[in-house]
Amino acid sequence: MRFRKMSLLMVVMFSLGIVLFDGMASNRKAIAEQENLIEDAGFENQTAASISHPWRIEGAGGVDRELGYSHSGLNNAWIYSKDGWTNIYQKVDVAKNTDYIFSGWVKSINQSNGYFGARAKRADGSIVILSETVFHDETPAGQPDEYKLLSVTVNSGDYDSLELYAGFWGNGNDAWVQVDDFSLVKEIKPSTTDSSKFVLNGVKNLTKVAQLTGKNSINKTDKYDLYGTDLGSMIEMNGKVYMTFGDTFGVRPDDFIGGGGSNWRSSTMAVISDKNPSDGLTFDGFITGPDGNAKELLSSKKINYDEMTVIPTGGFSIGNRLYLNFMSVHHWGDPGRWTTNYSGLARSDDGGNTWTKLDDVKWPGGSNFIQVTTAKKGNDIYFWSIPQGRFGGVKLMKSSISSVEDISKYQYFAGTDKDGEPLWSSNMPDAREIIEGPVGELSVIWNKYLGRWIMTYLNEKTASIEMREGITPWGEWSEPVTVAKGTDYPGLYGAFMTPKYVEDNGRVIYFTMSQWDPYNVFLMKVELDRSGKKNSYKIEKMEDEENAEGHSEDNIARAN
Repeated sequence: MRFRKMSLLMVVMFSLGIVLFDGMASNRKAIAEQENLIEDAGFENQTAASISHPWRIEGAGGVDRELGYSHSGLNNAWIYSKDGWTNIYQKVDVAKNTDYIFSGWVKSINQSNGYFGARAKRADGSIVILSETVFHDETPAGQPDEYKLLSVTVNSGDYDSLELYAGFWGNGNDAWVQVDDFSLVKEIKPSTTDSSKFVLNGVKNLTKVAQLTGKNSINKTDKYDLYGTDLGSMIEMNGKVYMTFGDTFGVRPDDFIGGGGSNWRSSTMAVISDKNPSDGLTFDGFITGPDGNAKELLSSKKINYDEMTVIPTGGFSIGNRLYLNFMSVHHWGDPGRWTTNYSGLARSDDGGNTWTKLDDVKWPGGSNFIQVTTAKKGNDIYFWSIPQGRFGGVKLMKSSISSVEDISKYQYFAGTDKDGEPLWSSNMPDAREIIEGPVGELSVIWNKYLGRWIMTYLNEKTASIEMREGITPWGEWSEPVTVAKGTDYPGLYGAFMTPKYVEDNGRVIYFTMSQWDPYNVFLMKVELDRSGKKNSYKIEKMEDEENAEGHSEDNIARAN
């Protein structure tokens, strides 16, 4: 049984170099001043070569005392395996339903299958993985091994203790991992917002317009061997919309619930020229293979606890080039929880027919940049991002349009200065949360009716689709407004918008929404209500408002 128990947590923010901005300095100071819930985090209290309380090791391992192998201080711990699972872990008491950052420094020596994360024990004694990232020896041959900082965000849910761990599976060769300087701290939350700054009063007249996918849909997608799929995020390019789906299945029983069936494909894509969503969206067709069936865009191993699937989470276009953000799923866990290997970026130069995964543009599986939605503003692309699963909060990064394929050029929102101006950092650990979790599958567009950004997402705890209004890409963001309830639409998730599909200058918006039963995608519409609200606060003027992720001349608003 794979008990990946381990221990360790660490705040990612100290020892990160020279501080360039007062805002980022305050951010790091605030985190560093929080109580580290890990005991003996740097192993300095270990008095022998064998590990002792509060740490535990399953398999072979011990302590390097004053041997010069530590990341800092005098000591570090180590684990070894040639075959089988080994790990070091610590049990830590936590508050329920609270977000934490667990971090630590690890050095891999000849190991290829490492795991770092947080887990909990159910009442029946079984283990649930709450958050996890993978790691391995990345040191080029002939170069000295170095410590690497790992970090995951984790929500404690209904658990009052966590087991924090780092470990690996042996690969048939002698392999070691050395660990040091762990930390577990509470996630810093955004400040409370002032409701008087916002203009969205609520939503009304939610309508299910049409079923878009499946045998009984308006598009009769069974002719593409597509009987069940989900998600439906959208990219606009050259007057067309490219709608991207997640795990897709062929023939299956009519009463089948959830993912499953024949001809499993991790992702598929429909092409749409339809400009009028009022009666549903008619697909031009799908990206297909030689057999005429919807083909898989991004390949995956389809091996549980390795790479179960590769799911597109969002995308964008630059000129005639399409991009997809995707996550490599390691394991589907309890409802709303899963672990990932990494997230990445893929590119297509031929209208979605073939795709190349960009090996140099990846974010680690335990980071907050796993599932993203994007929008263009000026010469930049903004990426609103959440971690693996549906319980984390939102963080923000950006890239210039010309540098999206260079991960070293990405900038992470690190707070604001004393004048409220954004601070950007090239260090991912500096990223500040802009919206508190739980947030699942998210989407953001600029809305001209409100003169604001709007975000839709799934709240897993309330089983509802929610909407927030943002004054700038980084905030302030309003409190949530409920758009759709799971009591009315059981198993709902994934509300995806695009600027093309609005009416009355954005007063009415259309979005795709999935339901677990019948595991297909629906087109929804809802009206925004700003009645009785006057926007006396600053409205951000989009520099390219007529071209904010899409072409407003194509908007349905023009025809109303």
